[in-house]
Amino acid sequence: MEYRFLGNSGLKVSAIEFGNWLNSDSSDRKQKMIEIIKRAYTLGINFFDTAEACSQGEGQIQFGEAFKALGAPRQEIVISSKIFWVAPPTSVDIKKFNQIGLSRKHILEGVKVSWFKEISIRLLRYSLLSQI
Repeated sequence: MEYRFLGNSGLKVSAIEFGNWLNSDSSDRKQKMIEIIKRAYTLGINFFDTAEACSQGEGQIQFGEAFKALGAPRQEIVISSKIFWVAPPTSVDIKKFNQIGLSRKHILEGVKVSWFKEISIRLLRYSLLSQI
């Protein structure tokens, strides 16, 4: 696997990032997704992406289950996520964002990890970002 540094962050990540947008609630498909994530890791992929928008958080839960089953050291896995999928109108009460998934705690609980190395905020509107 080829690896690169993620910008100037110092994080060394696989050239291929694995995202789990397509997932399912069926137990067969959950198990298959866990097997695919484990296989990606054994092939050298250490950069994984998920989001609350992936089946209403199911994608985050599947990642958490796969990483637990994998038993890989947490320091070897880089997980990126997005904090909020669709930016609401600028008139939205900024104090309500934690109720709709815009919180570090919410993401960490979904993936069942204690920290993230990268969180993408590129989908937030600048006017909202400046209020955070």
